[in-house]
Amino acid sequence: MPSVIAEVTETASTTNVVEESNESSSDDSDDEEESLRCIDNMPLLEGIRYWALSTNASIPSINKVLRLFQKTNAKVPKTAETLFKTNRVPAVIKESGGGQFWYNGIRKSLLTCVRNKKLCVDQIFINVSIDGLPLHKCGSTQFWPILFNIHDMPQVPVMTAAIFCGVQKPTSVEEYLRPMVQEINWLNEHGLEINGKHIGIKLRAVIADTPARAFIKGVIGHTGYSSCLKCTVEGSYHRAGRTVVFPGINAERRTDKSFRDGEYPEHTRMMTPLLDLRSFDIIEDVVVGDRLHLIDLGVMKRMLVGWLEGSLGNKKLSAVQISDMMNAMGRIKLPFEIHQEKVHPSTSPRRRQLMNDLVRKTDEKFDHLETSWNRNNTGGRSRP
Repeated sequence: MPSVIAEVTETASTTNVVEESNESSSDDSDDEEESLRCIDNMPLLEGIRYWALSTNASIPSINKVLRLFQKTNAKVPKTAETLFKTNRVPAVIKESGGGQFWYNGIRKSLLTCVRNKKLCVDQIFINVSIDGLPLHKCGSTQFWPILFNIHDMPQVPVMTAAIFCGVQKPTSVEEYLRPMVQEINWLNEHGLEINGKHIGIKLRAVIADTPARAFIKGVIGHTGYSSCLKCTVEGSYHRAGRTVVFPGINAERRTDKSFRDGEYPEHTRMMTPLLDLRSFDIIEDVVVGDRLHLIDLGVMKRMLVGWLEGSLGNKKLSAVQISDMMNAMGRIKLPFEIHQEKVHPSTSPRRRQLMNDLVRKTDEKFDHLETSWNRNNTGGRSRP
């Protein structure tokens, strides 16, 4: 496991340009033209770095190109390691919270990423993002990275402040967040000297999905009766829907002061280092605009399951209708961050995975219901 996180930390420390790709050939040509214009305005070394990272060039290929430039008496490094200023000092990875924890730092990442950029502002605002993701389809090893970006500079890639690696989420929110909180407070007070200019650093928001929000704030999970992060509404169990619902829209809003004063004992589970952030509102500055879980994996998933099962007042979809739906989903243009398979969209494994999983889970659900009916009503005999 240490070798895995060490490899990622080295990549996170040296990579400053994000490779982007698009589906259509016309988009590819536009991107290529834009890349060429971008390189025209770069110094030689920065242009070589951009080429190497954007084309995913191998170390031997980069070294050969540098050798060719040296033959023209250009002042370039001899090796790719020197070109990227790879840190020779091993990354400090410590045991923490039930796993390994590497803290790269916000200051270090900012200085590395914007060292050759001219900043026209006196203050920048950063967004911090926290989430967990599995490393493998099989196995429990997972990453919990702390990422951040500059809100007013979307062209600057997302940077890595820290990575936790373990078989579950960090067991200690204190050990996980304390280094980041201390550094943000220091940056808030002192700022940074970037390319000879003093720049103020402010935290704008902390972004996380629903489970991660509950973890970093030290509150109960989203299925609890007092789990609403924004108001004091008390939830109740809805038997028909088999879920917790929150009735009404006029409940008293939660406030930063009341949270800090401990006025929500039914809502909070533990103290969180986020309370020590200066000029930070624990209620308003941890945003809840969670499209992934509210819409994509929330409402949309329920609708797909309802159409498949026929539980939304409609007939259960036929095999032909399911096939047509798969083909329609296959024609949807995916964001450039998602790997594009070199196959026909309708037969792409990634495109078909969601619908196949829904069909499988629906079939398993009906099989389970039928087995239970047979056991309870026929003494184990097959249903007539």
